[in-house]
Amino acid sequence: MTQSRPLVIVVAFSVPDDRVKDHLDLLLSQGVDLRLIAMNAAAWHDFGLDRSVPIHEIHEAEERHPVRWVENALLFRLPRRLIRVVGGERPEGPRKARVTRMRRTHHRLAEGVHNRIYMPAYRVVRPKVLAMVAMRKLRDVPFGQVDRIIVADVNAITLAWHLAKRFPQAVATTNLDVKAYERPAGEPA
Repeated sequence: MTQSRPLVIVVAFSVPDDRVKDHLDLLLSQGVDLRLIAMNAAAWHDFGLDRSVPIHEIHEAEERHPVRWVENALLFRLPRRLIRVVGGERPEGPRKARVTRMRRTHHRLAEGVHNRIYMPAYRVVRPKVLAMVAMRKLRDVPFGQVDRIIVADVNAITLAWHLAKRFPQAVATTNLDVKAYERPAGEPA
């Protein structure tokens, strides 16, 4: 299959960093068609990535995934609602002190469970969750034309593995190597 410009998918779930951005800029200067899969598009634009690069943002999709949604509902939203019902919208006098104590206790307990129990367990399954939500977001990408899948961080490896398995013509790599796309001197972009 011939195409005018190679298509490269870059998967970068961590916060933007100079190493990845410099590589993306270098690929763009070589005339490569890029797609970025990231947690937050605004963070990459604020970091200085060319706005012409399509970014498939997955942060909100991850937060809507049942593993995240249920934890948020059970640990945070439901107890807050119960405290609001028990304490009233605007408690006054001694009731206000009890409601404040309940809110503080709930916050301390919920944060403890979230940080000490949920997050260590979630870190184990997060790459799989990210791969699942990202695959749904990538339905419009012409993967039959993808030349290379570049993985920029450890949480992206699972997604890249699924993509490479599904599209064997694409090279999946963690190597930020631009040599494959260098043009001879004097050739236009």
